[in-house]
Amino acid sequence: MAQKENTGHSDYASIRDTVESIGIAIILAFVLRAFVVEAFVIPTGSMAPRLMGEHWDLSCPNCGYEYAFGWPDSSIQPERETKLPPGKARCPNCFYVHPSEAYVNAGDRVLVMKYLYQFSPPQPWDVVVFKNPQNNRENYIKRLIGLPGEEIKIVHGDVYYRQDAGPWLIRRKTPSAQEAMLQVVHDNDYQTGLKDNEKKWLPTDASQWNSTGDYGRKFTFNGGSSADEMVFQADRRAFLPLYGYNNIADMWNSGDLAQDEIVTDLQISATFVPRSQDAVAILRLSSFENRFRASIGANGKVVVEHCDKLTGGDWKVWKELQIPPMAAGEAHDLAMANVDYRLTVYVDGKAIYQTTDDEYTANVDELNARMATLSASPIPTPQAQLGAVGGECDFFHVRLMRDEYYTVAKLAAMPKENTWPGFDFAYALGLQNNHSAWASANNPIKLAKHDDNPDLDSFFVLGDNSPVSLDGRAWTQAAPSLRLWKNPELPHDRMSKEENSADAIYQLGTVPRYNLIGKAFFVYWPSGFRAPVLTGLPIIPNVGKMRLIR
Repeated sequence: MAQKENTGHSDYASIRDTVESIGIAIILAFVLRAFVVEAFVIPTGSMAPRLMGEHWDLSCPNCGYEYAFGWPDSSIQPERETKLPPGKARCPNCFYVHPSEAYVNAGDRVLVMKYLYQFSPPQPWDVVVFKNPQNNRENYIKRLIGLPGEEIKIVHGDVYYRQDAGPWLIRRKTPSAQEAMLQVVHDNDYQTGLKDNEKKWLPTDASQWNSTGDYGRKFTFNGGSSADEMVFQADRRAFLPLYGYNNIADMWNSGDLAQDEIVTDLQISATFVPRSQDAVAILRLSSFENRFRASIGANGKVVVEHCDKLTGGDWKVWKELQIPPMAAGEAHDLAMANVDYRLTVYVDGKAIYQTTDDEYTANVDELNARMATLSASPIPTPQAQLGAVGGECDFFHVRLMRDEYYTVAKLAAMPKENTWPGFDFAYALGLQNNHSAWASANNPIKLAKHDDNPDLDSFFVLGDNSPVSLDGRAWTQAAPSLRLWKNPELPHDRMSKEENSADAIYQLGTVPRYNLIGKAFFVYWPSGFRAPVLTGLPIIPNVGKMRLIR
């Protein structure tokens, strides 16, 4: 009998422990959500293709390249139970228009570290979640570009900053952000089959190359004492800041992207397999009138050179160095990137050489002057070549990528009359529809820094999907719930724009520190797989696409 009583008491204790554990877990979950980590869903494609809103996942029937195409209207909820046509989806690798229907997927779900910035200051290139300054009921996600006290402007797709009227400096990306932000120009592993069967890489001397191996994916140099190259063949549209995620055709036809918006920041990469120690791989790129060349030998000798003329001119040796030799038949990943006015050469993922500002940097005044005369002197179409000299060798996985290019947006349109509360602040400051976008070359934005009240500091943010992102470049509204004025009791509707400007605290186009929620750090639920019997519910997690946010 005593044994039964003990058993009953033990069962009761076990139940009590279970209930307590569940209760503690629920409390911890609420505490974590309130103070540590919170989950958010990406509503739009402003950060695509790295972070996606509602979209189609497509596989190009022409070349097999997989890409995402954004749902065109975030205000309309798509039917996810049925396949829908993805409009004018165009492959970013071969430009083939996708012909068939597909399921629409939900946006990525991300985790955000809240209150991180209470202990560690925000850093350029962080991906941040914040309350939308135009509508404080919405959460936005963008990339942080400018810090309090800095002056920011965008010239030819790059971000420049300065402090206290000092010299303009280019804002170079962190290595992790740079790797994450590269986008495809052409990936030779994806060969066309239905249309446009012209090869994108052609040799200058066909007798020295075999470019038909593995159905065109493998380039073989037959050996020779004179260098020869495979040259990338493409018209200028391949170097426009277009995104497979967007409706490329409509953007092209609308004139939102000018022909002079040519991306010259590129990275060329390939897997190099030498067959003898005298084989040398050659990587070449151009930007404006600059040409760059890296020769990487199987014997370990590396030579990096520069020429300041697009044709002719003398090559200047920037660096000669020695790396460990490569064995015959051994594969090595090579890459050369010209990004943010810095040339970097990589071997097996490690940077073995990087230019200094003394060797190569941006002169923003000269660049501004050049951009102002593009109608008379267009930017030369970038060049990319993959070459070899000496012994026989093979190249696999040849890929040309481009850097992020920030377009110069127009200010969001304002009504002819002040009929919307969100525009009260803009009208009080005398903002006009023909005003240049914030941080454009002729309208740099100086971000406020309040040493006595850091909560009011201003930050500048941009979306990675620059052509369609509604971000700091174009904001013309201010939510009434923001801290707009030093003296909110004043009759600002009857004051002059000069008086209002003197009393203003908030800066249009910026995110105040008190609106920052935290740093996005992990995609915990990408668009999931669909179960065979419940096609409308993508309930199977896509573990392969779970990732850290860079």
